Amino acid sequence: LGLHVEASFCTVMRSPRELRPLVGQERPDAGSSGSVSDYCSERSDAFDGPVHVEIRPRREPRPSEGSGSGSGCRTVCYGCCFCCLGLSGTLAASLLICIVNSSESSQAISVIAELPNGNPVMNWWTMPESKQQPLSLLQDLQRGLSNVTKTSQQVFGTTSPAMAAPTMYEATRVDGVWEKVPEKFRGVFWMRGNGLLADELISLQYGRWFKNASVFVTFLSPFSRAWPTAKPQNASSLSFSATYSAKLAEARSRFFTGLSLGFSYAFRSSDWRYATEQTHTLGNLNKVSQLGAAGDLLTQLPAWLTNLVTSYSYIEERVSSSPGSLWRRGMWLGLGRCKCIPLGGEIKKILGPDGTPLEPHWSEFVDYMQDDAGNPVEFLLWGGWHNKHGKKLSAERHANCALQNEVDSGNAEACSTESG
Repeated sequence: LGLHVEASFCTVMRSPRELRPLVGQERPDAGSSGSVSDYCSERSDAFDGPVHVEIRPRREPRPSEGSGSGSGCRTVCYGCCFCCLGLSGTLAASLLICIVNSSESSQAISVIAELPNGNPVMNWWTMPESKQQPLSLLQDLQRGLSNVTKTSQQVFGTTSPAMAAPTMYEATRVDGVWEKVPEKFRGVFWMRGNGLLADELISLQYGRWFKNASVFVTFLSPFSRAWPTAKPQNASSLSFSATYSAKLAEARSRFFTGLSLGFSYAFRSSDWRYATEQTHTLGNLNKVSQLGAAGDLLTQLPAWLTNLVTSYSYIEERVSSSPGSLWRRGMWLGLGRCKCIPLGGEIKKILGPDGTPLEPHWSEFVDYMQDDAGNPVEFLLWGGWHNKHGKKLSAERHANCALQNEVDSGNAEACSTESG
């Protein structure tokens, strides 16, 4: 076949599936006499059975491959390293683009001039005395709560779904305020599944409508929000029991109560069907916070990363039998200007402007708020304060925090809890 002796090797076939070297790397010398077949046959005595001799050309290495077996691996490794460096550089450049000049301006700045003395803070302690929630009413409603826990100044407790919404409606229907709020915002709303991170029942009717700017501002006040204490049976498949518990509900209620979040809705259409939503820590309308949008999720992140997280939220009214009873809440989380993680859901009004149940949303809400055993899932509410002195101390603490602008995800407890 024109093959050189030194370019051959011997093999023995003991079975169709077995082919082994006969003489390893040993080869006949180039100057030896005899055929390769004879050379191999002389060494077949070490094997049992018939010997099959094959003569194969030995592949000579190419000059570019070198003599070492690791050169190919090094080439692959170098390629992987360059790919990783290129990918890391691309990600770093993308992150830089996202976070540079990513600060968000407040959509409620235009209404600050209409607040007393131009104070940018709008919250329960800045409301005129005649337009604050009556303490006597709050104390009456506190008596209807179960599992009451008290701090040195504040009161928290639980109640059933059927009682939570009416209690919230009564506590936030304040004379001199409620009548001036657009009818679309009166009543009590249910944010199905939002309890995974934050509150699930909200009342917006304790707030102020700024007609000239088409901006509505409300804030977290006693009995305005409710947190589920257990996982509803028909909760989203993304939910799990560990994210719903009485302990988490208590922690979330105290955290958000301490932040005293304000919420602004800037309507972008003349029919008031679409509005962008922003959150303002301590009701400071000069600044935008991300804590309300992401629930307590951000409290689990490092402070430096929390400051980079941003969100975009909006509400859009859907067609329904009763105006303002069905809304779509869209939300995206991200870093800086890059918001690509979708959240949100539907907002359904379960109590109308007059406080009566709205069907079919009310029945849907009551059926949904049951645990795996069929028992109603109770809600935790912030019920306000023990007395006037406790309310005064709480107002002073929050006012000082708002003045110093010290509250963020890392030190919110400075304003959210008291000793005792």
